Amino acid sequence: HHNSLGPRCSDCHTQQTFAAARFNHDRVGCTLTGVHRVLPCVDCHKGGNYVGLSAACVSCHRDDAQRAANNGAGAFHATAINCSSCHNITAFRPSAPGGRESVCR
Repeated sequence: HHNSLGPRCSDCHTQQTFAAARFNHDRVGCTLTGVHRVLPCVDCHKGGNYVGLSAACVSCHRDDAQRAANNGAGAFHATAINCSSCHNITAFRPSAPGGRESVCR
């Protein structure tokens, strides 16, 4: 990530290995909750991008919304940006009206 998270590697990595990262998302205002806590880092940080990610659900779930629209789950999915009005972070599927939870609080 080329120092994009700061110059002190030891904030996240140990001297023994870089692979054992221990990044605290709370420090950057993105508290991972629900199923997002157990996802591999690369599920969100595609291509090694560890900076500048949007906390908006639709930034990762745009394809899910489009697929839902194409499968008859409602045309509003094609332009939806507020997933948490129907879905929650514990179980994206099935939807839970009034979920009102987000990945980053």
